[in-house]
Amino acid sequence: MGAKTGYIVGILAIIFFVSVAYLSLSKTRSTDSSLGFENLCSKNGDQWMVMEPWKDGKKISSQECAGCMIADNHFCTAEEYIAYIKSLPTLSAQETSRMMEHIAMLAHGGYQNSVNIHMYNVQFLRELLPNELAFNITEAGRPVTDMEIVHDKIMHLILVRSDLKYFDHIHPQQIKPGIFSVPYEFLAPGVYRIWADFTIDGMQHIVDFDLNVSGKTLPEMDKLSGINVRLNMLEKITIGKNTLIFSVTDTNDKPLAITEKFLAADAHMIVIDESLEEFGHTHDEDFNKDNILSFEYKFIKSGLHKLWVQFSVNGKERIAEFVVQVNE
Repeated sequence: MGAKTGYIVGILAIIFFVSVAYLSLSKTRSTDSSLGFENLCSKNGDQWMVMEPWKDGKKISSQECAGCMIADNHFCTAEEYIAYIKSLPTLSAQETSRMMEHIAMLAHGGYQNSVNIHMYNVQFLRELLPNELAFNITEAGRPVTDMEIVHDKIMHLILVRSDLKYFDHIHPQQIKPGIFSVPYEFLAPGVYRIWADFTIDGMQHIVDFDLNVSGKTLPEMDKLSGINVRLNMLEKITIGKNTLIFSVTDTNDKPLAITEKFLAADAHMIVIDESLEEFGHTHDEDFNKDNILSFEYKFIKSGLHKLWVQFSVNGKERIAEFVVQVNE
């Protein structure tokens, strides 16, 4: 599967999950037409925009209109919008929450300086490399300032070299309206991909860019400092949903309980395949203070994948790395 095809598959999956998640929210939506179409759309948390009308992911006219976007539908009239809401099934709050976790928008910037994603433009400020990683995010030319805090940060930045040997997970801050930046020093030259992960109005956005880094290789710090992490697999890893369980022990192979949170979770796991097409970021949220870290993850393609498991012990970030084979 080529990079372009991989992203198309990802976008189609996103459309599906967005549609299902929106279906599940119908119970909470208002159908009070007295509010006016635009106010009703806003009250329900849907997007008011000017574009062609769409129905079930298909454009039904080339004539643009001001209307309400819900899932993969854009309605030009309040009557159509309300009728659609009334036709939706409902799910339990627990099912709704689980569905919403899958909602994300993806965009691949490559070596471009900017890329559009959803309603936003993300510009990678390459002129500040290699000492600073910075992004300018705008909506219709206006700076974006309303990012949500997710796992203690407004933006998560994942960096991986193309050979998967160098990895980092850092967090830009907003230094001025629409500008998000973090100082950075690369440990080794090479080709890198950077994923910027941020959330606005409950919608996760993931944008990636590629860059070439020159310079000399610097020494790396010990990422585990004597701590042992073991992947406990009873079955082969396959495409689809898998449960990955890791055990943490000390230098004497005794269980080492994880008693402190790392970025508001028991642990984080980053998943990237060898072609850099599949990117995943999931969490162990249980925080039961034992030595077991457990993650649910749905692999979308076969082949070699690299896993980075991040957690905290004695106030220090620890990173365990694994290479796994995903089977058909």
